[in-house]
Amino acid sequence: MNKAHILVVDDDSKLTGLVRVILERIGGYRVQEENRPYAVLETARSSHPELIILDVQMPGQGGGDIAAELHADPELCSTPIMFLTSLVDKSRWQDGIPYLSKPFNPYELIETVRRLVPTLNGAN
Repeated sequence: MNKAHILVVDDDSKLTGLVRVILERIGGYRVQEENRPYAVLETARSSHPELIILDVQMPGQGGGDIAAELHADPELCSTPIMFLTSLVDKSRWQDGIPYLSKPFNPYELIETVRRLVPTLNGAN
C-alpha cells in the first residue's frame, strides 16, 4: 500500500534524519528531508507531500516566510503545514499552523501528525 508522504524541512540534517526515522519506523510514513530552506518550494512541487513539517528559525529564510509562500502557491496552498521549533515551550497552534516544540517526544510527534491530517495513517 502507498504510504503517506511527509516533507521535513530543517537546516539541521541530524534533526531531519531523526524525524525521518521516527515517522518512518513508528508512524509508517514515507519521509523526505530538505535541509535547504530556499529549495522547499521546488522540492514540494516535485514531490507533492501530504504534510510539510517546517522549522521556524533557519538561516536565510524562516519557516514563517516559507509557510506564506506555500500558502500563496496554487499547487501547494492546500498542503497542511506543521511547525517543529525550539522557539515555543509547548504544543499549540501558531497563526493557524500547529506546532510542536523541540525537544519533542517521538510519540507526541506521531500523534500531532495524525491529529493534523487524520487521513495520514502510515499503518494502512
